[in-house]
Amino acid sequence: MWNDNGYGTLVGRNMDWSDDMGTNLWLLPRGMARNGLAPTQPLSWTSKYGSVAITAYDMATADGMNEKGLVVHMLYLGSMQPGPRDTKRPGLSVSMWTQYYLDNFPTVASAVDAWKTVDYQLLDANEPSGGRITVHLAMEDATGDSAILEVVDGQMKIYHDRRYTVMTNEPTYDKQLELLKQYDFKGGKSLPGSYTASDRFIRGAYYRQHLPRPETQREAVAYLMAAMRNVAGPFVDDPDRADESTTIWRTVTDPGKGLIYFDSVVSPQVFWIDFRRLTFDGDEVRRITVVGNDDLHGDVSDKFRKAAMFSFLKPNP
Repeated sequence: MWNDNGYGTLVGRNMDWSDDMGTNLWLLPRGMARNGLAPTQPLSWTSKYGSVAITAYDMATADGMNEKGLVVHMLYLGSMQPGPRDTKRPGLSVSMWTQYYLDNFPTVASAVDAWKTVDYQLLDANEPSGGRITVHLAMEDATGDSAILEVVDGQMKIYHDRRYTVMTNEPTYDKQLELLKQYDFKGGKSLPGSYTASDRFIRGAYYRQHLPRPETQREAVAYLMAAMRNVAGPFVDDPDRADESTTIWRTVTDPGKGLIYFDSVVSPQVFWIDFRRLTFDGDEVRRITVVGNDDLHGDVSDKFRKAAMFSFLKPNP
């Protein structure tokens, strides 16, 4: 997140994954009834806010922004462990974790405060290849606020501070903060050069600290995207190290202006969504098909077409 540029908050994320996850963009209206898909006592809600959801396999919301400017992302975290099912708590499939926050909260602060009254339990689910979905969650808003949510050893840990502007897949965020203390970026310890998640995290913090002040919105987006490309995962995959996967796409989000920029590594063209051109009234779900549509470029806000709602992955038994 770049929240001190003199222009406005911008948020960038690289999606690193071992294969093509068939990502599409979905426009989801207000008023959609959902439940967390737990067989017993699922968490239930009706969406208060419309959102644009960026999917993984059209089975989970991996990234997105709602109409109030709350931005939410899922990133890999191998140590996620929800623990045994506690049926006294409402259950939420991990595939819906991002969407739950997009549907219900206008700001980071309101999302964090809600945990005090809605003590849900996050539930495991498996991706199509059979592996467990293990992730942590990041969220930001137009005010420059930030929070990271992690579930480890059955406990929710929330890191809430507008100073938390850089994160990576692994390790847990407390360890990321400890790692960052080893560097002052003033000529002391040299920047690490490998493509591990932790090394790219340090380089990302360095590049973010040294971004030049933009004079225009276009310039701000370009600067941030340049820094993100510097820390992208290369085309070298180790199937045994999910935290070292290739970057397959990236987003830059402007929550104040209501813009989402999407940049795929298999296309030289960037396209974007302008929320000022969207409507979230009614009950119509719409989709922009990104899969196989490599010619998307520029403002594609008018490319959403009516579609049947995708199904979220159910939690493991």
